[in-house]
Amino acid sequence: MKKDFIVSNKINMSDYSKALELIEKSRYILIITHVNPDADSISSALALSNLFHENKIKHKVFNISSDLPQNLNFMKGFDKITDQFPKFFDLAISVDCGTIKRLGFELDSEIPLINFDHHQSNNNYGTINLVDPMKSSTAEIVYDFFQI
Repeated sequence: MKKDFIVSNKINMSDYSKALELIEKSRYILIITHVNPDADSISSALALSNLFHENKIKHKVFNISSDLPQNLNFMKGFDKITDQFPKFFDLAISVDCGTIKRLGFELDSEIPLINFDHHQSNNNYGTINLVDPMKSSTAEIVYDFFQI
């Protein structure tokens, strides 16, 4: 039988562990969805948010705009996505942002950034890059992260 899919994982498993270490050491995390967010960006952010909530990790899900796709408002935590930038955070996590410009703002270079993405255009702009262009979505990479 011919293989139709590439099933290899392009992300080094030690990078998942490094990301988890950063998350565990942080005091407040900013999860960032991209400009004009789609279902992949929002679902990936909310999956991380739900995990953090269950583990009592302080965080906020942020989008530069208050104009979110209302067809996704059924997702748990959708109402918690904010366009209000927090005064303090010591870790940023970008989800589904193929380039750093997709954040919609300039992130302080002193703040570590975990970059979850599946776009081939991603140039590994994060401190830790969980990027695999062979995956169909960022949500698939987040799911893999949950397995560690």
